[in-house]
Amino acid sequence: MQNGMKFLLGVLLLSSTGVVAKDLHHTYSFALVGMSMDYKEYGPQLLDSEASSFTDIGGFEVAYGYKISNESKINFSVMYATGYSDYVGSLLGSGSPYGSATSKTANNIVDTTLSYNRYNDLKNGVTFNYGLGLAYRYWERQLSASQIEGYEWFSLRPSIGLETSLLQSISLGMQVEYQYAINPKMSISANRDNQATSLNLGAEDTWKISIPLRYNYNNKITFFTTYSLEYQKINASNSIDYILRDRNNNPYQDRIHEPDSTAYNQYLKLGVAFKY
Repeated sequence: MQNGMKFLLGVLLLSSTGVVAKDLHHTYSFALVGMSMDYKEYGPQLLDSEASSFTDIGGFEVAYGYKISNESKINFSVMYATGYSDYVGSLLGSGSPYGSATSKTANNIVDTTLSYNRYNDLKNGVTFNYGLGLAYRYWERQLSASQIEGYEWFSLRPSIGLETSLLQSISLGMQVEYQYAINPKMSISANRDNQATSLNLGAEDTWKISIPLRYNYNNKITFFTTYSLEYQKINASNSIDYILRDRNNNPYQDRIHEPDSTAYNQYLKLGVAFKY
């Protein structure tokens, strides 16, 4: 009986030791997201703008990561944000100057990324990483019930970064990412004068700098916050025939295009990650 108890205790001890030492390959995370937008269109003078604070546009991000080895990992994430921005510009086709029209724009943003990253441990607790991602982004911009624009594209996203340990359980990093858009387009919703159509946007380039701060509660739970600054530039599109209305609401045909634009977007994320 005593030998049997010793054997069972030995098995339990070995089992518990194996659980503690088990390598954790799966990471699931959830974060709340706030977005600040500073968007402007030029032709070459300022034509219109959109602005919001972190509390005006918000949403969430869910992500999954699989640890292939100590040096490599695959990540997949989906971010969704929605809210309102302050529009300043003019009515389309009116010929009025910038600032003659103000309103609230409803925004819906989806950003998904599948990436592969490599990690190298340097000296003094510093880790260097680099990777490549394939992403899809969609921004629905509802200026009015009759004017809804949808910007969308796939993109390649190479990135590099550093992360260092500040304390035993706290780390701080910096990530730099370049986004090269593939076949960017802008759709225009149908209205009483026009059918739904789309424009081929010019080159779209984005640079993004992120600063993540992590607190490892234990080997399975990590709390994190990430601040990101994103600079986006979109070149003007092709032009198409389109029916507009003047100040007296009379229809007339003209050619329209999407002008050059820039955006300084900021993101603030607060979340938790679980490892299994």
